[in-house]
Amino acid sequence: MATYVVARTRSLTARNFTQVVWTDLAGVDHYRRADHRLRTGLPTELGMRRIGYQHDGGPLHREHYSSTMGRHLWCESGLEELAMLLADRNPSVETYACQALEFVWPLNSAHTSHVVDLVCRHSDGSVDLVDSHPKIDEKFRSQAVLTQAACEMIGWNYHVFTGLSHDAERNVRWLAADRHWWIVAGREALLERIVSAVTEPMSIERLCALVCPDAPGCARPLVHFAIWHGLVQVDWSRLVRRQTMVGTAARLGDI
Repeated sequence: MATYVVARTRSLTARNFTQVVWTDLAGVDHYRRADHRLRTGLPTELGMRRIGYQHDGGPLHREHYSSTMGRHLWCESGLEELAMLLADRNPSVETYACQALEFVWPLNSAHTSHVVDLVCRHSDGSVDLVDSHPKIDEKFRSQAVLTQAACEMIGWNYHVFTGLSHDAERNVRWLAADRHWWIVAGREALLERIVSAVTEPMSIERLCALVCPDAPGCARPLVHFAIWHGLVQVDWSRLVRRQTMVGTAARLGDI
C-alpha cells in the first residue's frame, strides 16, 4: 500500500480552487494556490509526497541512480525509471524529483488529489511535470485533464509518458550504464580522440579500432558515453550494435 508522508484532510485543505502541495526536506507541508505566481516559486529541493506505490501490473518499485542528481531516487515502476533516464540524458534538465508534487482538487471535483511522477527543472527556468502511465484508462485520463489545466494556469509544462519503442528503450537502458562521469575520468584524452575521429560516418567497431588499435574494447564505454551525451550521433530508433554507424552531432539524436 502507498504510504503518504503526511496525512491529508481534504475538508481542511481543499477549497473551490486547485492547490499545489509539496513537502520540504524538513517535513513541512506547503500549500499554494495553482496560479501564475507558482511558475518560479518551487524550492530547489523537494521531499517525497508518496512512497511505496506500485503501478498495477508493473515491475517492482526500485531505487534509480540519477546521474543528474548524483544520488539514488525512489521510483514506482520501470516506466518511471525510463522517464528518469531520459531526464538524465537531457542536458537542459538541471534537477528533478519524484513523487514530490501533489495537486489537491476542489471539493466539487470527481477526484481528491494527484501526485505527479516527475518534476523536472530546466536551465531556462521552465518546469516540466511528467506522469508515466503505460495505459491511459478513463480514470487516469480525467486526472490528466485536471493536471494539464492546472499546469496551464501556473505556466508549467505537462505531458504523459507512455514509453518508447522496443529498440529505443533497449538503447537507453544499454547506453545508460556508460553515462557517468567516472567512465571518462582519467581518460579525457581518449574521449577527445573519439570525438575528433568522427569526421565521416563510421561503425562503432571501426571507430574503436581507429582510436585504440591495441585494445579497441577499452574505447567502447567511452564511445557509449559520447553517444549518450550527444558528442557523436546515432539513430536511436534502431538497436545500437558494433556495426551501428556514428556521425558528427549537430544535435542530440532524437528518440
